[in-house]
This record gives sequence, structure tokens and C-alpha cells, in this order.
Amino acid sequence: MQVIIEHSKDVAPYLGQYANRIETLGINHKVLEIEEKYLSWLSGLTGIIEPNFTIELGSNNNTLIKEQIDGPNMIIATIEAKPDIQEADRIYHMTAHTSKAISRDRKDDKCLSISCYSETHQTTAADYIKCVAYLKDLACQLHKPILIYANIYIPDEGFRYRSLTSKIINHYLEALNGGMIIKCTHEDNNKYYMPMRGEYEFYQDQVIYLSEDLKSTTLKALPFIRDAFKNKNWFKNMYDQYRQSSPLFENDVFYNSIQPNEEIYAFLDTGNYRPPEYYEALGLKTARLIGGYSMLYARKSQFDELSNILRQDVTPRHRIPIVSHAPCEREEGYPLTPYSLIAEELKYKGRDVYIGLITTDDVDYTNEVLRDQNGGTRIAYIWQQVSASEGMKYFKEQIDRALNSPSPGELIPIPENDSISTMMLGIAGGKSLGETYRGVATEAEFIVAKVKPASEAVQRIYGGMPSRYGVILQDAMIGVLELADFARERNRPLVLCLPFNTNIDPHDGSLILYEILALVARRAGITLIIPTGDEADKQHHYSTQRAGGSLSPLTLNVARANQNVIGVIYQRISSIVTAYLYPPSNIATGPIDLKQAGVTSVLEATVYSNGEEIDFLNGARRLLFRIESPQIGQWRLAGALGSEELSQINLWISQQELNPHITLRPSDTFTTLGSSACINNAMVVGGYDQRTGVMLSSSGRGYTWDERVRPLLVTGSSRITAPCRHGEWVSVTGTLPAVSIMAGVTATIYSKLMEEGRVPLPNTLGINNILLGVIRQSYGVSYPNPSEGYGVFDLSILNSLLNSPI
Repeated sequence: MQVIIEHSKDVAPYLGQYANRIETLGINHKVLEIEEKYLSWLSGLTGIIEPNFTIELGSNNNTLIKEQIDGPNMIIATIEAKPDIQEADRIYHMTAHTSKAISRDRKDDKCLSISCYSETHQTTAADYIKCVAYLKDLACQLHKPILIYANIYIPDEGFRYRSLTSKIINHYLEALNGGMIIKCTHEDNNKYYMPMRGEYEFYQDQVIYLSEDLKSTTLKALPFIRDAFKNKNWFKNMYDQYRQSSPLFENDVFYNSIQPNEEIYAFLDTGNYRPPEYYEALGLKTARLIGGYSMLYARKSQFDELSNILRQDVTPRHRIPIVSHAPCEREEGYPLTPYSLIAEELKYKGRDVYIGLITTDDVDYTNEVLRDQNGGTRIAYIWQQVSASEGMKYFKEQIDRALNSPSPGELIPIPENDSISTMMLGIAGGKSLGETYRGVATEAEFIVAKVKPASEAVQRIYGGMPSRYGVILQDAMIGVLELADFARERNRPLVLCLPFNTNIDPHDGSLILYEILALVARRAGITLIIPTGDEADKQHHYSTQRAGGSLSPLTLNVARANQNVIGVIYQRISSIVTAYLYPPSNIATGPIDLKQAGVTSVLEATVYSNGEEIDFLNGARRLLFRIESPQIGQWRLAGALGSEELSQINLWISQQELNPHITLRPSDTFTTLGSSACINNAMVVGGYDQRTGVMLSSSGRGYTWDERVRPLLVTGSSRITAPCRHGEWVSVTGTLPAVSIMAGVTATIYSKLMEEGRVPLPNTLGINNILLGVIRQSYGVSYPNPSEGYGVFDLSILNSLLNSPI
């Protein structure tokens, strides 16, 4: 039997001991005639052995018209079933290894055509390798660039893709000014590029695989062939164009704005059960979530290179939600005096309960309110994201070690400026050593996941103006699961605060990440708490229900230059016939058609639109657009609907933290919920002024896109004293303090239920039910209503709740 082997130099002298015949294919590659009984010996000696398998040669029915090549001084070689006597200047017999020139009146500076063939329409892997070696030697001898077209088929699929034979062929191609194209079926194209886990995988496949015939292929290559002498990388340029696949989301203007080296996520479609090893073999990172959901993480260029492989695996639309939270409204100059959020001592104080927080800043673990009476930390765990699911982990022992060092910040980072995380944890459960300050659950422990901010470039594409609070929702999701797993491993209940929101999504909880968070909220012993956001007074939301015909114009008011705003329109029932964006009246240009995907320049401004598309999440019609560097003034949005059926239309522009100088008129107060506040199963909290009894003007409220009322409840969160910077106390107002208060309340309820031996502990829905049993409702007001939800939770009733049977 004949085998092809790869071997090291020191093995060569021993091959003749058992081989009946040896043919050299290269310094480290041989063809051996050997008896089958000696294969085990040979395997131990070389390790890489491949049978001299059969290759079928196809017939090329379309001859090459060389006049179309416009006469470059090069070689075009074909490997096929029969010689093309009419076109070939030379033929090469692949079995006999003989070459014969065809007498023609050809000039030396014209294209030379070589036809390589086998009379049996078959050849062997070894003869195929020798043929390519012959062509390589001829091209080098004649100093001509060469294009090899192989019309071949390998019946044995085990040797069809990235075999040892293929590796040897690629070794020859590396020495060529030119390259090779192999004809294959369109269905098999992706498999040739897919990495395998074979012993001979360590090579770069330089072959181009196309389904076209010789004529079509050569015509495609013409722009590159004509540059064969001007540019020695001519084949590499053709390789880059035809070997590389189109962008993974090729019709997505936003996706195509991302730089190739940017690291991003792509969601695997629901029900995709390929093992992580499959994608890791492709050079991608995988992040397993829950409920059968997974996502991939890599540079955008990697996704695009593998687009033909991945396109059927990932979700049809690409999304990078940029979420953020508001910096709390703060009033300076509040010296700390004895301060307690609750006037009386609570019976249960959150013992053995974790209060978790997803954040973008460092937590000040040195602050006394986050330490126990002995000076040790009450923070059980800090996870700081490095890349995707990789991160630095700091446990209680390491934090205590940092506290006892002269320079804690050198061991574990501490914040230099305002720390939202310190503020929220202080309110939820902080307690100073002398009880000068007391939050709610003063015996709870804390766990923190710090996720990295999204890059400025990605924030500009998908968010607006870059902010240190702007993160990719996928990163926040990884932080959520990190803390949930930590609590589960230690069998502790977890009260988890997710302070982030965005305006640029459906606002109905249909985003895959929100469905996952809804599953987390249903876990026993976990309560997920989310703010409604602070967008109610920011004029970033519009909603209407209209029948067909023209829509009343909307105005985007740009108050400052060099801004960047993202907008999204959601519409259902009837179609959007027209949707035009008009620049300010002093700019003499026509309107931009947002229904057409593309990029349009308006002087120094640039408008990006993904066009009208059907949202795979909820079936709505969706228009996503961005205006970069809009001119100061009024930009108008006008359109028309296509039927007389009543249609719901919503327009949201990016949130205040990412879009502080652009407003929408008219605007609507009762569709101002943040996107995360629309998640099913979560405890969604708004804020009111406990001194006046009036809702905070900023507190998000109203209806989700599928017409559910939010918030669940509101609590007093105006002028709450809290730690912010090291050694500094401020008065804060907003929905983040409201979330922090309800986190402390929930922790005290869990500690009561644990002491009473309640099994299983309630999930978010169970805790919501407990709280709804004690909230305050006003006489004559209908509940739930779009301002207060189901009512007001007053901290003054907490001790009564904890002392009563649940």
C-alpha cells in the first residue's frame, strides 16, 4: 500500500528499513510503498500518515478565452479530466509525469496555458502533489506569475478538507507569485475554511474555493491578474476578496460601522446546541448563559471571516445595547450627623443575605459604612471584568488584607471620584462604626461585579456621546450571572441591583438578554431590582396611536454642536409608507429617506440608517438611525402610514447620560420607562419625594410597549444622605436611591424567612407579592396606575412587616 507521510529530518535514514519504495515530495514529505503490517511501526516513527487516496478529475466544458485576459505575461494552468488541446500551449500527463509542448505561434510575453490531465479521469494524492510541484518549478523557471485552476473532487470526505495533502500543496503555493483556485460545490465551500483538530492543522490554507467554472473564475480574477507585474501581492489581494466572506450582518449599516479590531458579542440563535468546542476551534470565545442561550465573543474581523459558517448559527439581527445609569442628583455640603434611614431598630437586618450590585466604578471598600464592628470588610466578593467572562476576583480575605496594608489601593483598586456603587451599598445596608450612619439591612454582606465601560467607538455607534457609565448590556449580563453563581455556590439568597437602562430597544422585555434576566428573577432565593430610570423629564420619548395618512412632524432640537444621537422608531399594525428626516431649514439639502438603509452626508453631519426592517423579537417594524455631528437647530421627522387601521408608533432617542443636549418635541411622559424596567418578573422601582408626597419629576413611568404598567411600586428617594466620595457625605435623589432602599428592605425580609426556616425561599415574584400586601394606596386612585404602579412602599412600615407572619 502507498502512504504519504510527514517526518522530521532525523527520521529519514530509517524509512528504508521497512518501505519497499520511497518517493520524495519534499524535504519532510515522502510517498512510501509499505506493507500494512508495518504501519504501526511507521506511525510510531512519524506520527502523521495519510493514504495515497483517489482524486476524481472533473471535465471543464467552458474553455478559457485567452483574449479576454488581455495578454499578460503569465501562466494559467488547469487540472482536469482531459487536456484542452485547442487552448493549451502545453499538456502535462499526471500519471506518467510527462510534459509536451503544443506547437503554436505564441510570443513569449503572452499568456501561457498548461492543461494537466489524466486519461482515466482519476489521479492519486501523490500524483496531484507532483503536478503542483511541476507547475511551481515551471513558473519559477520562466519567471512568470501563475494561476492554477483545479477541477477536482475527493470521494473520501475524511481527506477532502485540510488534509496532509492539502498542507503539502500549500507549502508549494507559499513559494509562488500566484496561487490556486479549487472548484467545489457551493454547499461545501465553508467546510474547506473551517479549522479542524487534525495533526496537520498548523498551516494557513492559501487556496481559494469557488463553485464557478474556469471561464467565470478567470473573469473574476482579471482585475488582479492585470496587476500581476505591478503588484507581487496580486494573488493575495484576490485571496482576501474571494476567500474572505461578506460581513456577518452584511446589510446592517450600524454593524458595518464597527472597526474590524473591535471585540464584540454575537448571540447564538435560540436552540443552537453546538458544543463550545466547535466555536473555540474557530478561534472564538463562548459565553454560556442560562435557558439554552449562549453568545460568542471575538473581534469583528473574526466574525466576518467566518460569516459563511456562522450565519446560520447566530441571531438574524445584531444588537449592542449601550446601557447606562444616571449620576444621582446630589446636593453638596451635608455634614454627617447621626442619620438613619429607619427611625427604629429593625428585628431582622439582612444577616446571611447578599446584596449584589452591577456597577462601572470601583467600590470604596475602605469606607467605614461597608465594614463590620471589628473593622473587617462586609464585602464578600468583588469581580472586575477584564474581557467577556474573564475577570479579576477578590474575596473577603484579600479585601481584609488590603484594608490592613498601608496602601490598600495598590492591592485592590479604590475609586478616585464619585462612586455610585459605594453610595448604593451604603443606602442598602451601610452602617458606620459609631452608628453615626445607618442604612437598611445593616448586617447584610455585599458582592459587586464591576464591568468595563464600552469603548468610545462602540458607544458612538450604538449609544450616543461616550460616558464612563455606558456599558454593553452583554457585559452587564455576564456580571449578573457571576454574582448569581457566587451566591448559589454558598447557598445564600441574593438581592441583585441592576441600575442600567437604555432607550434604544423595543421596551417590551423581548430582547434575549432581558428574557435571560427574567429567568434569573424567577430563581428561588433571588430578587432582581431595577429602577424605572430618570428619563421622565428629559424629552426623549414620543408615543401615539394613529390611523393611516400623514403623521404630525416631530422635531429633534439640537442645542449644542458636535453631538451624536441615536433614534429608533417602533411601529406595528400598518406599514410606514414614508419616513423622512429634514435638516434645519437653513441647510439647503433635501430630506433623508430613513426607510432606505445607507449613510448620507449633510455638510458636516452624517446620517446612518438601517432602513425599515421587521424586528425578529416582536414582529414590529423598526427604523434605527443615527445623526453624527448634527447642525444646531431643529431637525424634523415626518412620515405617513399605509393603512387606515389604528397603529401604535413610538420614537425613543438615546438617554440623557449619552445624549444631554438633544430633545424631542412633542414628547410623552408616560412612555419614559428604561428598557430594563420592562423586563418580566423583576421588581421595578420608581421614586417619589417623601416630604411632599409627589413623584420625582425625573422618575420614569408609564407603559411598556406591550402595555404593561410600570413601576411595580415607588418609595421615598429624595435627599437621601449617602457616602459618595471617600470621607464625603452628600444628599442624593433619584431612582438609584430608590433601588438601594428596596434592596435593603428585601434583604431584611429574606433574613426573616431564613430564620423561620422557610424553604424554598421566594424568588422576585414572591417578594413582590409580599411587598404589595403592605403598600400604601391613595383613596379614589385607580391602581395600578402609570405613575405609582401599585402604590407606595413606606419605610416606616418595615418593622411592622418583619414582626408579622408572612
